[in-house]
Amino acid sequence: MMRLLLSTLLVLVLAPMASLEAQMFRWLAFGDSITKGDFDFDNKGGYPGRLHNLLNCSPGVCEVFNSGSSGERTSQAVTRIDNVLNNQGPFDVMLLMEGTNDLFQNISAESVRDNLWTIANKARNHKVETVHSSIIWYHPNGDYGTSKNSAVKNLRDKVKNLAQNNNRYFVDNWDELCPGAHTDVHGHNQSTCFAQHYSNVCPGRPPPCGDNRGHPIGSGYDMMADRWYDSLKPSFKPAKPTLVSPMGTVFASQVWLSWDAANRANWYRLELENDSGPDLDIKLEASAVCTGGSCSYLVSDLQPGDYTWRVRGRSPAGWGSWSNEAALSHPSSFFFEDSFETGNTSGWASTSP
Repeated sequence: MMRLLLSTLLVLVLAPMASLEAQMFRWLAFGDSITKGDFDFDNKGGYPGRLHNLLNCSPGVCEVFNSGSSGERTSQAVTRIDNVLNNQGPFDVMLLMEGTNDLFQNISAESVRDNLWTIANKARNHKVETVHSSIIWYHPNGDYGTSKNSAVKNLRDKVKNLAQNNNRYFVDNWDELCPGAHTDVHGHNQSTCFAQHYSNVCPGRPPPCGDNRGHPIGSGYDMMADRWYDSLKPSFKPAKPTLVSPMGTVFASQVWLSWDAANRANWYRLELENDSGPDLDIKLEASAVCTGGSCSYLVSDLQPGDYTWRVRGRSPAGWGSWSNEAALSHPSSFFFEDSFETGNTSGWASTSP
């Protein structure tokens, strides 16, 4: 009698999963001229350039990409974001700080909030998560002075709620730079802070003229970059996920890949690889695949073969470590046709001594 030695066919002989080239992590700093930076007062690229340095970014590793547009209203940003995402990406995270010019032109905080919601959802469609930010105070000596700052605070509260309702990070630059109710990180009251951290001259106009939109100078951008960094520092990357199942042999072509949720992960990258290379490489939003502390993804058409799979989490701070690799095998359901019925006995052996 001859019988198939299943153990021979199902033993995995796999080299370790080929490590991918380092994936560059890119933050998109999207906003108006306060994001762009004012080179009349600052030559380091505003807060994005400083944040780039704080995150210790180097070519090929990470980048804070400055996409500030002077004078932009959020209604214009709703249109511009499409071009940025389509033609200047890919990006992992968007740092969204906009609305100063809207309030300057008496556009309501509700309209600004709705536009920010649209911008963030467009980014989400590109698998880019959003970090929201409040805008900063108007310069008190500007054209509108402090008369606009109640609207600035109102918008700050709406943006904070928008972030919380969508499980997104919120960076409170309003409270960092010249807060009205208490001293700033340097111990300055609001008046002293404006004098030291905002521009108080205007190009092409005789002093004193103030800055009617409230651009910070270099020291103000230092404070903003520090506040962004407090939410994005590398130690806030997600924890390493733990794979749960499957491991070993699976006989169905529909397979749920399951893992324990990683702390701080808002997105996951799932890779399933066979001998010839990646079979599946996909980014998944945690809210779509995780319930409680468990996450799973359905592979609906697993082809016969030997595989390894792994997962890593992403937060606004970056990608966390890959999980350990798990091996699985999906044997062909036609091994009798391939071997016995064709007369090929190479996969058979005698059970007799």
